[in-house]
Amino acid sequence: MQWSCPVLGASGFSPRAMALTVPKIFIEQSGLVPLRVAGSKILYAGFEDRLNASAALMLEKMTELKVESGLMKTEEYRTARSAILESEAIEVKEETFGDTDSLAARVTAVLEQKQPVESKLVRFYRFYWLRLWLEPRAKGQQGTLPRSAEDLVDYVFTVDRLA
Repeated sequence: MQWSCPVLGASGFSPRAMALTVPKIFIEQSGLVPLRVAGSKILYAGFEDRLNASAALMLEKMTELKVESGLMKTEEYRTARSAILESEAIEVKEETFGDTDSLAARVTAVLEQKQPVESKLVRFYRFYWLRLWLEPRAKGQQGTLPRSAEDLVDYVFTVDRLA
């Protein structure tokens, strides 16, 4: 356990709603488990054995909610993580590029083709996460969290100079 780190529980956890928060690849890569929204302003995120400030910041930038993170008891963490990974999520399209110019061209092409009502691009380590809201009703009332998986598309781009 880390010093001065809150211990979070899974009370109020809704796997169905939280599975829409972040692509499953980021849950698998970072150990992040979104737990619940409090007061329409704070998103709680749990980790099993160590906090990941980069994952929390990525989630904060994408959702426009303040993210508070803490550690969870191992059993609660594993149960919550499994429940999210088994829940329906937003469609994710993954693509890899050899350089950032190709990535930028692809992001531009996606935006021109899809014509979303809103879009957001966030970098997380080697990933670039692009979320597209295709209809106004796709956005919920808490930050930019979605109401459902309908009318949203996530792209996860990776730059691999060896590709």
